[in-house]
Amino acid sequence: MKAEAIRKQLLELLIDFEDELRSDNLRQKVLSLVPCYHQLRDLGKPLIPAEEARSARDRILHYFLKYQGVIIRPRQKIPTPDLCPGY
Repeated sequence: MKAEAIRKQLLELLIDFEDELRSDNLRQKVLSLVPCYHQLRDLGKPLIPAEEARSARDRILHYFLKYQGVIIRPRQKIPTPDLCPGY
């Protein structure tokens, strides 16, 4: 499936999730997020052509080889200059 089609499906799921936010049913809210998680995960697959990387391991390796020496920034909002110069 193409990235654009997956993006559109993910957007629809997130828009539909608005109804779940009004509900008091926590379990239903969580269950409604599962397809979003799957679509988000699938969105990354077509970014690298299958002939270059067939598996998740191959895609990760492809990324690391392409961006050798580039630091992946941490999630924290607090800058950490010792770990990420220029952060």
